[in-house]
Amino acid sequence: MGRKALVTRERITAAFAELRARGEEPTQRKVLAITGGGGAEVLKLYNEVRAEEQTKADTAKMSRAAAAAAEVAKLARSLYERAEAEDKAAAQATLDDIANLNDEIQAEAAAAREEAAAAKAEVAKVTAERAADKERESAAVAAAMDRMVEAERRAAAIEVKVGQMEIRAITAEQQVAELAAQLAAARAATKAK
Repeated sequence: MGRKALVTRERITAAFAELRARGEEPTQRKVLAITGGGGAEVLKLYNEVRAEEQTKADTAKMSRAAAAAAEVAKLARSLYERAEAEDKAAAQATLDDIANLNDEIQAEAAAAREEAAAAKAEVAKVTAERAADKERESAAVAAAMDRMVEAERRAAAIEVKVGQMEIRAITAEQQVAELAAQLAAARAATKAK
């Protein structure tokens, strides 16, 4: 195809699919080789398709984080209900479950921070290739910076969620202590009778 062929988003998406079907990672040059057309237009559409794929991946990660947060909330409710009927040891086991879930959320936050570091490394790599392809480099640096900013934003959002989970865990611990004190008082009152 000539350099002036009409390039559409659908053709870019089809090129991504074709490359992946061959077991290859889509790059700007490989996509351009398949679609033809002007480099600037292919680059623009390539970045849009990449950004859409990243958004879908980010949405899936946030869904997993939301599910983990819902599980923590469910465990916190369970803690309150069980504390009335069980002794302090059973309530402590639930707190341990909350702590484990909190650890998982912190691990996810660490993974998001690692993604941000990987994006920074990618920016450095793209910058080092400046002499090879000036037009491609400017767009790649911008895309990498966007991914880095987005990864840092997600890491910060997850950090906020971790803080919220820690506050919930502290509140749950206080509720357990209060219920344990009430239980002890009730037992003492029963023994006194």
